[in-house]
Amino acid sequence: MSTSFAKFSNVHIKGFVTQQEMGMLYNLCDIAITRGGTTSLAEQKLFDIKQIIIPIPRTHDQYDNAQWYVDHHQDIMINQRDKGFDINIINALIKLRTFQKKPQKKEKQLLVAQAKDAIWKSIFSSIK
Repeated sequence: MSTSFAKFSNVHIKGFVTQQEMGMLYNLCDIAITRGGTTSLAEQKLFDIKQIIIPIPRTHDQYDNAQWYVDHHQDIMINQRDKGFDINIINALIKLRTFQKKPQKKEKQLLVAQAKDAIWKSIFSSIK
């Protein structure tokens, strides 16, 4: 898949990175191509990253997570099983090519605590 991104000079593909490297990458990047895990999506949003979300196909929760970010943050979701998967990623990158996050000073620990509270409330409200 990395050959699909060769024409984009500002796209950098990374394999596994440490937690410390991830924080530095979050600070540096404006757009992420990511899976739909709850924690990853929330962390990236803390850094105001625009997301192209590709949920793992065999999980329902990742699709639900991705749809929430599409609905609330105008992020982009791409189905990995679509026949036009590669072209859909390229089109999403073209659409977002001018996106730059605005520098903001956030109290990230407070935002993480608020997000955890919201998740717990959501979980417990659905168990009845």
